[in-house]
Amino acid sequence: APLQVRTDCGILFPGGSSLAQVIPGQRVTLLVQPTGVSFNSDRESLNKINGRVISSVFRGTHYQLTIQVCGGLEFSFISGNPNKAGEKIILDLSPASLMVLA
Repeated sequence: APLQVRTDCGILFPGGSSLAQVIPGQRVTLLVQPTGVSFNSDRESLNKINGRVISSVFRGTHYQLTIQVCGGLEFSFISGNPNKAGEKIILDLSPASLMVLA
């Protein structure tokens, strides 16, 4: 069976390398590589997380987004699109972009 990680955002399915031997029920850290994250994707995915844009700051060539997801966790991403604060957004996490750490 594929590795599953239970989070405040639901169950995620990492497909990236694991730097740890994991036993069922063990508490782990999940590393999210930003290059494997897309926003509001229509493709089928096991790893979708609902969020809300906290801030969107123009940095000359891109926007720096801060997105809050379940449990109050915040992610910071670079985006080419201006998203407005308060806007709902869906993070689509590629399984290969999720790495399990002990």
